[in-house]
Amino acid sequence: MIYFISDNHWGHKAIIFMQNRPFHDIMEMNKSMIESWNSVVKPDDEVYYLGDLSYKMNGNLLSMILSKLNGKIYLIRGNHDKDRVINKCINRFEWIKDYYTFNYEYNDKNYKFVLFHYPIWSWEGIWRGSIHICGHTHDNSKHYFENHPGRIFNVSCEMINYKPISIIDIINIMKEKVVIPPPKN
Repeated sequence: MIYFISDNHWGHKAIIFMQNRPFHDIMEMNKSMIESWNSVVKPDDEVYYLGDLSYKMNGNLLSMILSKLNGKIYLIRGNHDKDRVINKCINRFEWIKDYYTFNYEYNDKNYKFVLFHYPIWSWEGIWRGSIHICGHTHDNSKHYFENHPGRIFNVSCEMINYKPISIIDIINIMKEKVVIPPPKN
């Protein structure tokens, strides 16, 4: 199975208060998010991580956390994913990219996915139903996503109950959203 998540900010104490996360401290947050991850992701599953693994965290500590997570992880870089930290755990990733697209077939229908850490206004295939998966905004831009004319899905961990969400769940949610074509000139 394929899963998506972003913006865990492992080890980031201030994010608990900034995003009103339901944890008392970073130890509880990290432990809970590891358990939530592993409750859905199996060792052979694929997880597209859409950025912001941690914030000002020691690379060795991040490596230790990542070693506890199930699945094959593909990293789409976020603004907090600095080389000095990522290089300490580079072997944990199948690859690291800034942007990625792929097609997925489900129930005899082909779906195009566009992955980028940041939400973008327009992307490849927007008017043909492609799905843009992003993070970055945590839960601060619900209005933007609900009112966007295309299929855009925010996988910031606060939006998906701190555990990865499956590609099938996203398809089922997004297929109900009507794509509003641009006005004709």
